This record gives sequence, structure tokens and C-alpha cells, in this order.
Amino acid sequence: MNKNAETEWIDGWDKQLEIAEKKEVANVKRFYKQQYSQAIKLFRESGQTSNFATVFKRDDFISLYSRMYERIGFRFASYFRQSYSLIFKELDTNGFDDIWKQVFSQLGIRVGEQIAPNLKSTTDKTLKTELTKFLNDPNFIKTNEVDSGRIISSRFANIAEWQAKRIVRTESTFVANMGTQQSAKDTFGKNELMKKWKTSTDERVRSSHASLHNVKINYTDLFNGIMLVPADRSNGASAKDVVNCRCRIILMPKKSVMEAAKLTPQGARQVQGIIREFT
Repeated sequence: MNKNAETEWIDGWDKQLEIAEKKEVANVKRFYKQQYSQAIKLFRESGQTSNFATVFKRDDFISLYSRMYERIGFRFASYFRQSYSLIFKELDTNGFDDIWKQVFSQLGIRVGEQIAPNLKSTTDKTLKTELTKFLNDPNFIKTNEVDSGRIISSRFANIAEWQAKRIVRTESTFVANMGTQQSAKDTFGKNELMKKWKTSTDERVRSSHASLHNVKINYTDLFNGIMLVPADRSNGASAKDVVNCRCRIILMPKKSVMEAAKLTPQGARQVQGIIREFT
């Protein structure tokens, strides 16, 4: 992939991530607001600030992650397919839609199962802390029922938005890169692919990732021996390598695959750029 094409592809990838994150933040925020509303109702009925067993349940978190991963993963699998469809017309993955959705949904379930206990613990602590503050606030106690309800709802709406942004931004880069990788694998085969790490090349890039910029490895290898893709935490990467990561991977078929492909003249010219960059 030549420099202009690479830049164009990354710009498109980043735009897709921006769109995906905006939608998912809205979805996750809606979930949190609904759950907090139920907790507030229990609080106003009983005065309790803990033991909210009926809200933010484990299965609800898992379902939330499953749907989020499915949507983001499929978006980026489709983006990769669209990017290569004009060059490799004979490599058709249109029949993979349902498979991809299932793959990303299951990945979301696995991640959700791991993280649900921590999310539940966080929401329980948040509820106890914030509700206790209200109970100990003399000005709040003096307010009428309508105003106190509005104040509590407003506070937890703000918390819901902050927590939604944190969750989505933690997960979106990983699943977007996994979506890209899955699509590439199903298009060319994992043994016929190279992948390259790309940072945002700005002052926010952490040093451990800056050293990976433009590093090229085989599809099945791990970056720094710990990450299959940026933000991958399944192979021992620590939080400092994962949290708020904005890096992406570019996946390319090896020279032998591209030279063997039946291409249009325009596609052949594009492939020459890819070969020069990746060999």
C-alpha cells in the first residue's frame, strides 16, 4: 500500500471508529441511566444505599458487551472488505456476515464475563458513595420530593455518561482491530498475511507504542510478544499498554498472494504499491 493509499485508509478507519464510538457511547449511557434509575427508585422507597442486587446484573453486562462487540467488529470487518473489494474482486466474503457477527458477539461475551464483576463492584461503590452524600447533605434533605428526584437523576446521568465513555473507549480500539483482522483472515487466509502497527504519531502516543510504529510481522505473531492487535489484553499485556490506546493495524496479503491474484489493470497498479510497501 503506497503512502497516499495508506493515509487514506487510516483516515477512513479513524472516521469509522469515531462513528462507532459515538453510537456505542449512546447505547451504553442509555443502559447505565436505566439501571441507575431503578437503583434510585429503590433508594427513595427504602433509603438503602447498598445491596442493589436487582440492578447492574452480571448477565446484563455480558449482554451489553456482546452487542457492542458485534456491532463494532462487524463495522470494521465490513470496512476492510469494502477497501479490498475493488482490487480483489474474486475474493468474495459477502457470505461471512452472520459468521462475523457471531464471532464478535462471542468475543464480547468472553470479555464481558471477565470484566462484569469489576463493573458491578464499581457501580455498587458509586451508588453507595453518591447516595450517602445525598443523605448527609442538609440542603438536599430540605428539598421537596420533585426537586430531590431531579437532583439525584441529574447526578447519575452525568456519571452514566462518564462511565459509558470510559467503557467504549477502552473496548473500541481492540474490537475494531479484531474486526479488521478477522475480515483479512477470511479474505486471504492467516498464513498469507502481514500486519503493520500504526500509531497516531502525536505527543499522546506512549513510548512503548511509538517504538512499534510501522513494525511489520506475520499475522499469527504478537507485537512485543504480548499483543495480537493494539489494545489486546488476552496475551499478558498490562493496563498501561491497553487503556486509551488509539493504535491500529494494517493487514496486507503477502507478495505471493498478490502476484498470483487475477487483477484488473487498475488493481495490478494498486498492488504494485502494496508490494513495494510490504516487501
